[in-house]
Amino acid sequence: MLEDTATIAKSIASIEEFASGLNDTPPTAKSINQTNRWVTTKEKHVTNTQYIVALYFLTQGIKGSNKDYTNQLITAHKVMVAAMKCTQDADPATAENLKNAIYDLYRAY
Repeated sequence: MLEDTATIAKSIASIEEFASGLNDTPPTAKSINQTNRWVTTKEKHVTNTQYIVALYFLTQGIKGSNKDYTNQLITAHKVMVAAMKCTQDADPATAENLKNAIYDLYRAY
């Protein structure tokens, strides 16, 4: 998940780079296409992170018998929400929040 988050952060930086370049010159088909590819890459890695949390942690890893069950569920939910926010925005802070949420899940798990 941390590798996915690194790719999300790189995607956000690349999207910002292309967007800021558009202020100086009119967009070209190539720059629009490349921006779209970075958005698609970002979305793919967000989805993968959510998939891992849902498929592994929520269905297999987090057991009701665990003493920290509630905290584990809360931190897993925070990862899901932080990932969702990465799809909604291209702010570098969203990727940092996702990374921090993943570390919180790691510590709780």
